[in-house]
Amino acid sequence: MTTETPTIEIPRLDGESSRAYDARVRYITMGPQRSIDKVSGAQKDGKRSVRYVFGWSERFNWVDHARRYDDAVASLFISRATSEYQQQLEQQRQQAFSLGTEMLDAARAMLADIMARRQQMDYRPGDLAIVAKVAMAGLEARSHALNIDRLMEAMEQQS
Repeated sequence: MTTETPTIEIPRLDGESSRAYDARVRYITMGPQRSIDKVSGAQKDGKRSVRYVFGWSERFNWVDHARRYDDAVASLFISRATSEYQQQLEQQRQQAFSLGTEMLDAARAMLADIMARRQQMDYRPGDLAIVAKVAMAGLEARSHALNIDRLMEAMEQQS
């Protein structure tokens, strides 16, 4: 699954200086451990910067911007995870359907062989049981594949 942080554009706000914008972007992208102190510590003018950074935070509502950024990042992660899961489901569906078809083909071939030998009674009753088990396993695999189809369809409708 993708774990790389998605890129989200953080536009500069009206009236926001370059330094204030740079500080806001650092604050927003810090994640859950974000703090005004960490941002002000990164400023070049030391203690005086705490006042500036706090003022910028209040004026430009950094907390709200950070919450919206976190929500957008979470939404992108969920969207990516859902897409990857749907791809995995599709691969599983294709594999199950293919395996089920191969098993049904094998059961048909085994049954044809038994039917060809039935006049000579050159088969055991267990042979038919094996054919039945292989055929049922093939049908179950294909049914499984079809149920995944419905699940994927339902997921797409919810997206």
